Amino acid sequence: MKYPHSIPLWRTNGELLRGDALSRVVLSSAGARWNDVVVEQRHSSRFELADVMHKQHVIGINIGPSTTWEFKKAGRFRRFFKARGGICFFPSHQPFSCRPNVEKGVIVNVLFLALDPVFVSRIAEGLEFDADRIELIEQRRGTDSTLHHIAMALLAGVQTGVALDRMYGEALSTALAVHLFSRAWR
Repeated sequence: MKYPHSIPLWRTNGELLRGDALSRVVLSSAGARWNDVVVEQRHSSRFELADVMHKQHVIGINIGPSTTWEFKKAGRFRRFFKARGGICFFPSHQPFSCRPNVEKGVIVNVLFLALDPVFVSRIAEGLEFDADRIELIEQRRGTDSTLHHIAMALLAGVQTGVALDRMYGEALSTALAVHLFSRAWR
């Protein structure tokens, strides 16, 4: 089945980047009745993203073999080893540049979770945080077991058809947003 790219990338000049040129969506919650979270499993090979951003808060989890990635910070690329379960977090509207450093023919298998920034702000207010004073920052981590379990539950919901239940997606997206406000992610 062919799925649309529902977690778009934007160039910093506001131009939409064609996602199908970089990766193939192999599973998506696009048809689910979930309002605040989008789940996509993508396969890709070698590519490079330069000065792009998401308009959603996006979490990427490596669910395939270990890979080495290069992320540009302070004008130069730095290497990060991403074992299975490794996580990247990209806050909305924050430009980044990256590229997987993989051999030709190797498939990168990543699960993406995208949260609506307005929803995340509502969760912050519900937790009695001042949403205007909280800053979510770009991060790369080895693993986070809580985040991983929530992500796998969302993925299982899409795979089994539970994704059709709106409350399932809302409950897990709320848990995910609350977890982002834990000390570990701010």
